[in-house]
Parts: sequence; C-alpha cells; structure tokens
Amino acid sequence: NPKLDGTGIDSNGGNNYMLQIGGNYNIFENFEILFPTGRGVRIYHGLTNYTTGGSNNTLSYLTVHDTWVHGIMTDAGDGNIYDHCTVYNACLSNHPYPGSGGWGGAIAWYGTHQTVRYCTSYHNWCEGLIGMETSYGDVYGNRVWDCWANGILLDQVQYYNVHDNFVY
Repeated sequence: NPKLDGTGIDSNGGNNYMLQIGGNYNIFENFEILFPTGRGVRIYHGLTNYTTGGSNNTLSYLTVHDTWVHGIMTDAGDGNIYDHCTVYNACLSNHPYPGSGGWGGAIAWYGTHQTVRYCTSYHNWCEGLIGMETSYGDVYGNRVWDCWANGILLDQVQYYNVHDNFVY
C-alpha cells in the first residue's frame, strides 16, 4: 500500500493535513498515513465551492496513525463514506495531559448523509468516533476501544442510524 509519511514535516502548530480533499466524487483507498506532524486526512468544501464541495467522496481501507490532532475529518459536504478505515494513536497533542490539546476525534465528521462503517478506532487521546452538527447518516459495524474520551460521541445530530457497533 502507498504510504504518506509526515516524519520531519513542519506541523504549522498542528494545523496541517497530510491529505486534503477539496472536491467531489473521489475515491481514496489502501493508503497508510503515518506520523503527520499535524492532522491526517481532511475532506472539506474546497477553496472555491463553499456550498457543495467535499461531497460524495469515499475513504476506504485507510490506516492513519500517530497524528497530532484528528486522524480523519470531514468538515463539510454531503454523502461522504468512511469504509473500513483504521485510526490509532490520534490526537497525541492530548498526551500526556489529557484535554490539553483541545477537542479532537480520531474519526470526526460534520455535514449531511455521512456514513461511517466497519471502521476501527483505538488507543486514541480523543473521541474514537465523533459526529457533530450532522444529519441523515449511518454509523454501523465499527469497533472502538481504548480512547481517552467517548468511544462514540454524537453532538447535535439528528436522523442517524447507529447500530451494530462494538465499543469497549
């Protein structure tokens, strides 16, 4: 699998992403993203399309680890899918003083019609899965354990189907 290795890259205070997707209808699969000195992967609205950008993308079989803040994040868009992704050792900014690095999530999303399925999130210094200000989505078949905060946190969420997750 291809690897994106952030070892030695300036983090810009933890704000950089190793991979940013600012478009629609993209598929990224079978990547390993390791040691981003900031954040791992971000799907966002793009620089020119603030209303519909960052939609209908699929992240599949990604492994993201040893991130300073988020492992994978969607902060806009509609209809994105996280499928069989694994995130561990995310939000290292909170270690060794939990909460000191801010509020992060190993896998985090906003937007509408987002699907998080069959993902694994473990040994993170933040929430394992976190959906915020989102509606009409699905969270199922995920495994979450050994996270500093909530295994799954849904905040200001409506019309979600959440089932068959294993959190311990």
